[in-house]
Amino acid sequence: MNKSLLTLQIKNKAKELGFALVGIAKAEFLEKEARSLEKWLAQGFQGNMKYMENHFAKRVDISLLVPGTKSVVSVAM
Repeated sequence: MNKSLLTLQIKNKAKELGFALVGIAKAEFLEKEARSLEKWLAQGFQGNMKYMENHFAKRVDISLLVPGTKSVVSVAM
């Protein structure tokens, strides 16, 4: 299937289901975000959200959480 067509179909279906926003991103290591998250955690900004400290590597590289992942679809209401 054509990648552009599949992207369009996913976005159309998300909007049909009532989502206001939809985005698709490549599943890859987020180097810049990893540095920012590491700094944010070191400064204690997570407060009582101690779970934010868990599984750091998986938070910045989704392919470690779900092997074989190629893309991430995010939606918002």
